[in-house]
Amino acid sequence: MACNMLAIMRKLLVVSVFMILSQVCLSQGTHKFKINKVIIDKCEFECIYYHRVYDENYMRSETEYNILQISNKYTKYWSYDTYQVDSIIQARNIKEITFDEYSSISKGLQVSTDYMVKDFFKGEIYDYCHIFIDYYVYTEPTPAVKWNFVKGTDVVCGYKCKKATATFRGRNWTAWYAPEIPYMEGPWKFNGLPGLILRIEDDKNEHVFEATSIRMANSPITKVLKDYIPTTRENFNKALSEYKSDPSAVLGASELAPKDANGKPIPLPKRRMFYNPIELE
Repeated sequence: MACNMLAIMRKLLVVSVFMILSQVCLSQGTHKFKINKVIIDKCEFECIYYHRVYDENYMRSETEYNILQISNKYTKYWSYDTYQVDSIIQARNIKEITFDEYSSISKGLQVSTDYMVKDFFKGEIYDYCHIFIDYYVYTEPTPAVKWNFVKGTDVVCGYKCKKATATFRGRNWTAWYAPEIPYMEGPWKFNGLPGLILRIEDDKNEHVFEATSIRMANSPITKVLKDYIPTTRENFNKALSEYKSDPSAVLGASELAPKDANGKPIPLPKRRMFYNPIELE
């Protein structure tokens, strides 16, 4: 019975995604639309990280790749797949693009609209994120992580690293930073060590970030022009947790909810998604 319910849920979600894509295709067709991004700075350094997440409910891990761009004003942390798509569009000097052209460029890549910008001068982080089809932004002061310097060295991505530990938002972290790379930054919101953080993991081994490529750069740091809904970190994390715990509740309340032949909403079974938040408090 459980397997049948899961199968039904998967089919309903596939149908819903198909409906969304169909609506986009019908509305866009072969018509061109503008690339709604602006350049806010040029980055001088880039580091690509993998981020492995373990979900004990599913008893498996998933891995994504992100890129950290650093300039003297900002950092931007975002999907490396999205970065690659943007790089192709910029290289071709595309100002407008059709849905079909964009699909062709991004084929095989997992494009994400989520990204995080840190403003050095304002001392703030801007997190642009989404839940289902809604887009949000929240601002918070750049967190001051209280690091403890401990004995230990390791080599990560070809660089000799030193060790530090910290407790941050509900997790105990061990970081390996490279004094040879003079940026007090790292993946996600981590910062404040005298060298770039090349690997960091929590003590449960549920979240592991590790650098895979490091390079000097001269690429643009961009910002998406979109009508984001302002929120707070706490409210967004709560809403995201509720959605991941039961996406059918959100889908069932939307206009995209599947309906029967009589137009009545079809009850959706509850099915938790793969999810393990970085922040526990």
